[in-house]
This record gives sequence, C-alpha cells and structure tokens, in this order.
Amino acid sequence: MTKFIEKIRIKAGKYLMNKKLAKLNRKVIVRNLEEIENAGIIFDATNSDNIELVKKFINELKKFGVKTKALGYIHDHRKNIDVIGNENFGYITKDDYSFFYEPKDKLINSFIDEKFGLLIVYCENDYFPLYQISALSVAELKAGEKNVFEDVLDIMIEIPKNKGLEELQKYLIHYLSIINKPNNN
Repeated sequence: MTKFIEKIRIKAGKYLMNKKLAKLNRKVIVRNLEEIENAGIIFDATNSDNIELVKKFINELKKFGVKTKALGYIHDHRKNIDVIGNENFGYITKDDYSFFYEPKDKLINSFIDEKFGLLIVYCENDYFPLYQISALSVAELKAGEKNVFEDVLDIMIEIPKNKGLEELQKYLIHYLSIINKPNNN
C-alpha cells in the first residue's frame, strides 16, 4: 500500500477517533502503584523481544499486587504471524481494523472500555492503532515515554536516548511507586 493511501486511512481514522473522543468523559486519578488494582499495557509486539519485556514488566507489577492485561499490536497481517494469547495477554494485527481503522475485533473495544487504574503505553513506534487505543482508553491514569503519544498521556517519562523499553520499565516502576505515596504513620 502506498504511503499516500496510508496517510488518507490514518486521517480518516483520526477523524472517526476524534468523534469518539468528543463523547469520552474520563477523570484522571493519580495513584501510587500500591493503590492501583489493575493495569493495562499496550505495546508493539511486532518485535518479539518486546513480548518478553512485557512479560517481565507484568511480573514486576505483580509484586505491587497489580493485576495486568496486555495487548500487543503486530504491524502485519494475521496470516503472517504465529502467536498465541490468553485472556490476559492478547494480540491484534492490521486485520483487526477496517480500512479506516475502525476496530473490528471485540478484544480491542473491550480493552479500550476497561476501567484500568493505569494504562501503560509501552512502545517506541507510533503506529496509529496503538495511538487510537491510548487515546480512547477510559483508564484513570495513562503513562508512557515522552515523545510517544504524549498528547494522550497523563504522565510522561523521559528516558536517555537509545536506552529502550527496559529503561522505560525501570523509570515507570520507580516513579509510579513514589508518586502519591501513602503515609504509613
């Protein structure tokens, strides 16, 4: 597909997304990791190394008692991939969207509509489907890397150049565990 057609698809997708955003009533609530009950992670699963990083991240969040669901986007067609998900770790592809990026898969809409205490945007690429999920999510708090969908994030972490997602994970755990720390008097 040409870049010109892709630009038109994304422009139409943004228009449709903005219509939904206008109706969205979301209240931002900043909590400490110890107070967050559930989290969602969206990530770029095109690179299989990211899948392992997200699994490690989920284990880190478990230490805080956070139940986590992850949704990975693979920038390819379903017939070209071989991954198996489960109820807490799903995958979507280009085939799960209409031509103008309307979600066709129930998994996408249920993830967007789930009221997570925290949505973590765990990606470095700016694929429109990941941006759309980030923007439309009703999560109480959205966190991720500065310069990646920052117009929809509530908390942005700036990491040193070329440090990658592992470094983002460290910073997110650190800052989200000290923010609004409850007093234990």
